[in-house]
Amino acid sequence: RSSDLSPHLTQDGVDSMAAGSPLVNGCYDVVVIGNGPNAICLSFILSGNWPYIAGTKHLDLNLRLKLENEPKNKSVLELNLDNLSQDLEGRSDKPIGLLFDSLLRPEADLGSAFDSCLEWRHTPANQISHLVIGDAAPGGSWNQYPADVQALSPASWLDLPEYSFSSWLAMRQGKEDDRHSLKDIACYYQDYVHQTGIAENFSNFSTVTNVHSISTPVITDCCFLYDAEWSNECSMSDGEFADLLFPEEKGGALVKSNPTPSGYDFKIAISHKNSTKTIFAKNVVLATGVSGFPEKLGIEGENLPFVHHRFKTEVVVAGETILVVGSGLCAADAIRVAMNRGCSVVHVFRKRVSDPRLIFNEIPLQNYPEYETIFKLMRGKSTSPRYKAFAGHRVGSVTETKVCKVSGINGEKAVTEVEVSAVFVLIGGNADLGFLPDGLRQLGRDPGKPVNSRKNPIGVDVQTYRVQNVPNLFAIGPLVGDTFVRFGIGGALGVASALVKKLN
Repeated sequence: RSSDLSPHLTQDGVDSMAAGSPLVNGCYDVVVIGNGPNAICLSFILSGNWPYIAGTKHLDLNLRLKLENEPKNKSVLELNLDNLSQDLEGRSDKPIGLLFDSLLRPEADLGSAFDSCLEWRHTPANQISHLVIGDAAPGGSWNQYPADVQALSPASWLDLPEYSFSSWLAMRQGKEDDRHSLKDIACYYQDYVHQTGIAENFSNFSTVTNVHSISTPVITDCCFLYDAEWSNECSMSDGEFADLLFPEEKGGALVKSNPTPSGYDFKIAISHKNSTKTIFAKNVVLATGVSGFPEKLGIEGENLPFVHHRFKTEVVVAGETILVVGSGLCAADAIRVAMNRGCSVVHVFRKRVSDPRLIFNEIPLQNYPEYETIFKLMRGKSTSPRYKAFAGHRVGSVTETKVCKVSGINGEKAVTEVEVSAVFVLIGGNADLGFLPDGLRQLGRDPGKPVNSRKNPIGVDVQTYRVQNVPNLFAIGPLVGDTFVRFGIGGALGVASALVKKLN
């Protein structure tokens, strides 16, 4: 634990982190699938860092009165969150997300910068054994964005507990601005797991290939094969668990561990490079986000090699023309980057520019000049010889000669043919839950459709974030509709509180 980077953590007892995470022969109380900011926050709490009320001066009067009736020596995790979160108002439909945000950032919606109402205490006895598994560096999909794209939210709304973005920026002698690049935010999340001492609970650049729900609560033995190549290539400084995961394995031999205690409901296969490990968990938390499967148009030619479903700057060449499909922020970012690099853009989107569901009609554009510029082009309020909009249109097909056929969505017969060098279909994504058993993949509120943050989130209990009708399975973040980090980390509080109360 870096004492100079987490100065407000108070410790009850000796520091337990030096000895490593409380692992039990590859068996965990909790396995978190996904290593984005919501998962990172959950790991911070499960590592024995519990929040306590430090002051209520700037809280909503109703919440302040409720807190006065709660035990003063209890952590927030042990309080009646259902009661505390009732009647809170804000930009989220998750009451626990609103509660956590109110305590972390009092009156943030009013532009205030009051100190947090929480004090965090590290208590070794409060650690819950867990492993966070992600297929990228800590931060998840935040690592995928172009370097010159700025975050929509103010940096303070992207903070995780106790080690803020501003603290991270100060250490790098960076300049404090209202908004920062997504690359900076991604680097902050990567550093967070090290500076708060939780990196040893992470298995990064690893993929969960299978989650098997165990029908019987008793597992006989856990057997693991030591993989010398994996162990040697993974270093703890990178947050990868390597031989820490299976400390009982020695010398490349097959070692039979002690019998697994009863109550482990999930058997999980993890792939890393060419190796596979198997672990067991009592509880599983889904935190994968919803970018696993980009949505497709379902048209002829969509699988041609020059049609992409993620923006790739390396295929954007000055002087050429690209076609962008979509009307969200990702499409706008692609258009801006391409035009800045000297490309011409044909922009096709189904919505009308007056549609209230269009993201540009939902945000205060005066605060986001780069998106205001794109929206003016979309509406025809400004023009550019390198931009052409087709509002209320769709792409009907793409040919091998790179010709796109564009037509209106209301049955207009006129078809415009556009020759381009590349096509980017940026219309959102669905969750990749292929690692779950067949019976658990259809977790959306509409079981017949893919899980999607806006159209079909996973149905969960809004207090505990337990997946409906599935014991010991939880979901947080975009999977349940929480697309903003500011409120998404409320899922970490809800899950941690539920687990603490369950285990106690």
